[in-house]
Amino acid sequence: MMNTQTFRTIAVSVLVILTLLIASCANPMGPSDTGGSETTPSTDSTPPTGPPPAEDDGFEVPRPESDETTSDTPDASDDDAPPDESEPESDSPDGDATNQDDPMVEEPSDDEAEGDDEPVLESLYVIVNSDGSVSYTQEGLIAGGQNAESFQVQGDGSIDIVGSGERRAYARGFTGSVYRVLIDNARIVSTAGQSARGWAVIVHGGLNAEGNLEGYAVQIDPGLNNSFAIRRWVDGREQSAQWVSLAESFGINLMEPMDLVIDMNHDRLTLVVNDTLVYDAVTLEQPGRTEGFIGLRAWASTNVEIDALRVTQ
Repeated sequence: MMNTQTFRTIAVSVLVILTLLIASCANPMGPSDTGGSETTPSTDSTPPTGPPPAEDDGFEVPRPESDETTSDTPDASDDDAPPDESEPESDSPDGDATNQDDPMVEEPSDDEAEGDDEPVLESLYVIVNSDGSVSYTQEGLIAGGQNAESFQVQGDGSIDIVGSGERRAYARGFTGSVYRVLIDNARIVSTAGQSARGWAVIVHGGLNAEGNLEGYAVQIDPGLNNSFAIRRWVDGREQSAQWVSLAESFGINLMEPMDLVIDMNHDRLTLVVNDTLVYDAVTLEQPGRTEGFIGLRAWASTNVEIDALRVTQ
């Protein structure tokens, strides 16, 4: 009778034979003769972005002709791809990109937001003429001064200077260092027989900390021996005349209508009256102002009518 040890030996042998038979059936051809090793599949779930690997024979495997792509990166060679509109095409400051939250970009006012794009200064203080010059409204001409109500701007832009005593009007809406003042057909209409009479154009005007006038006045001054004169103003007071020229030396009568052109160029002043050069780029008394507003002045009982006052740059 077979003992227990012999039985166990026979059972183990049968299991080994069965195992070999099963393995032979699963791989009847045996291991590959190419010598290649088994490749462990990658655990990376990200799809490859490059072309498939080349075969061992060195030939490149053609890419599949499919509209689908296995990568999120667009093909750089695709010229038909639409441009990215999420950013401006240029960083140049000349571009049309909106400077959001840029402190140098002013936000529109409430009036501009409602479509009213007319400049406030233009509508209240000055009128832009067809030739680019500006004229003053009533509010613009008498924005400051002394007895400024004596200066009256009419509907056609002409100006009447009425009343008596010291009268000054400081215009608002234009300041500068290089500009031209044009006065058309200005004429003295009344002096009440006083010898101290005349009127003037204020240039490079300004107010000091106390609110007093500083600048220069170009005077048409019958009371100063019928002369043209240039006076500097300091702290609300006129100084001695820097330049005085007799009107008759230029063939001009100060009591007759005249056209004036005053050119300001920093500290230089040129005066032309009735197409006659009176002062040619004379240097203004210094220290003084080299820019500022313009204005008008009259004194004593002098009344003046001016057809037009314009300023250009």
